[in-house]
Order: sequence, then C-alpha cells, then structure tokens
Amino acid sequence: MRAEQKKTDAQHSSGAWGILVLHGLSNEMGNGNSARRTSDSLELFLVLEADLERLSRFVEFTPDNYDSYSVETARILMAAAAEVDVVAGASSAAT
Repeated sequence: MRAEQKKTDAQHSSGAWGILVLHGLSNEMGNGNSARRTSDSLELFLVLEADLERLSRFVEFTPDNYDSYSVETARILMAAAAEVDVVAGASSAAT
C-alpha cells in the first residue's frame, strides 16, 4: 500500500472515531439542541484535527519532541480544552 493511501486511511479512521464519540455525547445530552451542538462540535473537531495534521508536517509527534513548544501548539491545546469544557458542561447540564 502506498504512503498516501495509508495516510488517507488513517485520516478516515480518526475522523470516524471522532464522529462516534460526538454521536455518543449527543445521545447523552438528550435535549432539542443536541443535534446542533453535535454538528458544531464535529465541525470544530475536524478543524482541530486538520490543524494537528498541519502541525505534524513540522513537528513529528514522538517522545523525542515532547519538549517542543510553539504558539500554534498552545492555540490548538487551548481550543481543544475549551471544546471539551463546552461538551462536558452540556452533557452534565442535561443529566
């Protein structure tokens, strides 16, 4: 299998995993706004995933690079943490 195909397969599998996770969260929320929140969360997940993929072109995600730091890395981490906070808050508010 060519390298491009392997990369594409990996992208699709990680995207599918994100869809399953967000689908499970939307089922837990259980109110009328869950479909919109799931759609928004999925869109942000895909944007963050693309940002990480772009970052990986410059910094390989290996233990040797765990001490690497950049403003872009901080931005991605803060955006991901903020979305987890929103989804977790919506999920706990529904219960």
